Amino acid sequence: MSSQLLATVYSRARQPHRGAILVLAVVAGVAPFLVQDPAGAATYHVGGAGCTHPTIAAALLSAAFSPEDDLIILTRTISYTNVQLTLTNWNPATTGTLTLAGGVDDCGGLTFSGTTTLAGNGSDPVITVSTTASQVSNVTLSRLRIHGGSRGLDVSGDSEVGLFNSELYANGTGLRVTSGGRVEIDTFVGIHDNSGALFGGGIHCADPTSEVTLHGVVYSNQATSAGGGIFASNFCQLNLAEGGYVQLNAAPLGGGIYLQTGARMDGGGGAIYGARVTGNIASNAGGGFYIQGASGGARATLSSVLIDDNTAANLGGGVAL
Repeated sequence: MSSQLLATVYSRARQPHRGAILVLAVVAGVAPFLVQDPAGAATYHVGGAGCTHPTIAAALLSAAFSPEDDLIILTRTISYTNVQLTLTNWNPATTGTLTLAGGVDDCGGLTFSGTTTLAGNGSDPVITVSTTASQVSNVTLSRLRIHGGSRGLDVSGDSEVGLFNSELYANGTGLRVTSGGRVEIDTFVGIHDNSGALFGGGIHCADPTSEVTLHGVVYSNQATSAGGGIFASNFCQLNLAEGGYVQLNAAPLGGGIYLQTGARMDGGGGAIYGARVTGNIASNAGGGFYIQGASGGARATLSSVLIDDNTAANLGGGVAL
């Protein structure tokens, strides 16, 4: 991702989480901060009076025809409903990267003091980031509350997505990453209260070169088969980073995390218990983790991770191998 763009648009302070305060911090958000127009970027405002565009679709159309990096800023004063955004081929070398940032007070300034809610149509992903053949896509999402879709965010192909100061909630699956997509989830991100998925209520990751790095919180999600919090298969790479919490999720197998078919989870906290898998429930086996060794041999290699207070009805309250 463009380091200049990220540094300019976001406040990325990463404070260590502390117990129950964690969830409150995610829901309440962070303090207001100012945003400067990224150098060389084309900036579009969507919302009410004084904005450059009346809809997100109109702003995306304009941005697609500019070779610069593009910054689309959404006011938090109007409702965005039946949202189904497909963001394809935001190539830094051609169309430029795309940043979609919510929470601005109005179109007259760049002061962010909240978030913007994007409500899906109930049957499609709210936001899809994808590529076509031989293309790449580089997208950043910030200060958005994304809910009401079959998936909150769907990332595939040679796509790289950064998620900051946002929530994915009340979807079928919060985040799905396939076919080589890569997603970084920052500290002040909550993926929560997603349900209805067979596999991976919070996060579903599959396929070689797909990768998810979690600094945020995956909590209170459910899956009807496996991986209430996180489900990974087919050689997906998961990174449980400093500040990454997987807590209070539920599924029959792997209430917190389920790994199979060569999936990998690495990392852990930079401090003692800097990452946590706690309070998850399996109605069958693997309250915290369920790791399936067949078909490629899944693996978790972690340090400084607290695995605590997880329960299972049959095998492996903390970990089932």
